Amino acid sequence: MFVIHEQIGQWFFPIALLLHYLGKTAVAVPPVCLAAVCLWRFGKLQAAVFVPLAALLPTLNMLWIKAWIQRPRPLL
Repeated sequence: MFVIHEQIGQWFFPIALLLHYLGKTAVAVPPVCLAAVCLWRFGKLQAAVFVPLAALLPTLNMLWIKAWIQRPRPLL
């Protein structure tokens, strides 16, 4: 990562920080729930079930893989 920061410069740091926090599960849960409720209210039950499952299954997969591999953090 340090090589990337040296090549790009400091202007990209706020964008990278924003993208990092937008990818968090706690940030993604409210919009996914809102989308599912809206789809359900508009009578699209199949899509209302698919949207949370499409968000939940990759998250569970990631947690399972992280628990399975358990690599140590590098020393900086």
